[in-house]
Amino acid sequence: ILYAVSVNIIKLHFQNTSTLALSSLSIFLVGPLALAYILTTDFIPRSLNFSQSGKSLLAIFTLSVLGTAFAIILYNKVIQIKGPVCASTVTFMMPLVSIFIEE
Repeated sequence: ILYAVSVNIIKLHFQNTSTLALSSLSIFLVGPLALAYILTTDFIPRSLNFSQSGKSLLAIFTLSVLGTAFAIILYNKVIQIKGPVCASTVTFMMPLVSIFIEE
């Protein structure tokens, strides 16, 4: 339901907003929530026990932020160019494609 709501909100209210600004906003809104979650778990003490954890965490952070940001930019661009129906079709077709690739 939230995918359907979000694509329509983006199309109606953010049609003329740049996709980079929309992507930045979504990343920065989720960032503090993720940080608060990490601080409430034992993630930091556990990660300090491993010698290569700094490099690994930097690689995971870089890939997740850049990959997610790029995907959100493309997704918002598809919404603005083709509309919410096309964008949601792409989202709902991914599981079917993954089933065919796995076989």
